[in-house]
Amino acid sequence: ALPIWEKNGRKHLGSFDIIESRSESLKASAIAIFEWPSFKTYEKVESDEDFIKAAIYRNGGFTFFKNGWFETDVDITVEIKEDKVYEFAGATLHPTMEAQETLKKYFEVSEPIKRNYGGSYPNFIAQFSPIRSKGNATYTNGMQIIVEWDSVEDNLKLFANEEFKTKAAPLMMKALLNADFVFAKFKF
Repeated sequence: ALPIWEKNGRKHLGSFDIIESRSESLKASAIAIFEWPSFKTYEKVESDEDFIKAAIYRNGGFTFFKNGWFETDVDITVEIKEDKVYEFAGATLHPTMEAQETLKKYFEVSEPIKRNYGGSYPNFIAQFSPIRSKGNATYTNGMQIIVEWDSVEDNLKLFANEEFKTKAAPLMMKALLNADFVFAKFKF
């Protein structure tokens, strides 16, 4: 499968081992990120006869597999570091106009707390929106965010901070319909 993928422009951007999951729907042990030139290119590869033969082996190697299709409207350059922890947060906003404003308020309220809670600042390194994947996605949250932390403990410390718990967290929970949070370390 690798030569077929590479010939069609798929790039493997990184694989991560999950070290902690706070998600009921994502009970995975790893995350991999790939870049494709377009969703049409992916569809072409998936219907290629040689790929279909190779995919049998891929599919047999997983006990659990979810994939999502996300995009960004800006070019992003991200430096992944081996000594950091990456939070992959998938979330869907409540389907009201009020949810956008509530989320905006959350970021305003949480910003000074994040800078002064006593741990590392959570570095938001990427945000993606879902694309129409014609039923090919098995993970379909409304957005995907990648946050860089020094450690999972810093995330726990922020969420245990009294000011964050009483002022910021309620706004976040009010804005979100659902959310998945998994923490991972860079593998390769």
